[in-house]
Amino acid sequence: MIRPNTDELQTKAVAVDYGATRIVEDLDLKIAPGRLTVLLGPNGSGKSTILRALARLQPVASGTVLLDAQAITRMSTKEFARRVGLLAQGAMAPDGLRVIDLVRQGRYPHRPLFGGWTADDDAAVAEALALTSLQKLQDRPLDVLSGGQRQRAWIAMTLAQATPILLLDEPTTYLDIAHQVDLMNLIRRLVDARAMTVVAVLHDLNQAARYADHLIMLKSGKVMAKGPAKDIITPEVIARAFGIEVKVFQDPDSGLPFCLPQRTLSDPADA
Repeated sequence: MIRPNTDELQTKAVAVDYGATRIVEDLDLKIAPGRLTVLLGPNGSGKSTILRALARLQPVASGTVLLDAQAITRMSTKEFARRVGLLAQGAMAPDGLRVIDLVRQGRYPHRPLFGGWTADDDAAVAEALALTSLQKLQDRPLDVLSGGQRQRAWIAMTLAQATPILLLDEPTTYLDIAHQVDLMNLIRRLVDARAMTVVAVLHDLNQAARYADHLIMLKSGKVMAKGPAKDIITPEVIARAFGIEVKVFQDPDSGLPFCLPQRTLSDPADA
């Protein structure tokens, strides 16, 4: 149901303000098509703000966000929603809304104004429910589910939208470790098997290192470092970004780095 993506999402000299406070400054990013890119950084570094700007939910003070070399502000709402899906933090639904009704809302961008429900819509919803293991819960109201189950329902809605680009803001929030692994494996399969472009905000450095193709470390609204995990998950980069000392090891199976925090630094410059 989800077409492979070759479009490039990028920002050129983007700045974002909240009131009189500048959150993001002079941001130039190119998101590689068909790859999983993870945004990392301490609280307040601009991760979610950047994701919202990419999703056209956060106005930019200056600069441009482009999709396939076209400014996203020039696209219609439906055209953009057919190409880019977003799972935001703290999404809310009306009381009593069933899982399947929420997931069906993901089909809105694909439906004509006066068109009926189609077989393609049914197939997309069924696939989204299957991918998130929600078939047995599809008729339950969201407000009787656990936090993790509700999170999976929102993820299913995003998958039913069938966009080639997914933006995920802390998608593993509320999920226990087993469902975190299931979700990250699902995201990795979507990227590998369908060439989807995924941009995710994560807090878990080791999770990011294991699953991402490309990491972007942010600090104070600017890119501090970017590249593969081996270049980003290092004691030096993590000390500068978070002000903590870590030990970094190599996973004997994957060869990827993983880190163990040791202590906070009185001043990140100590690194």
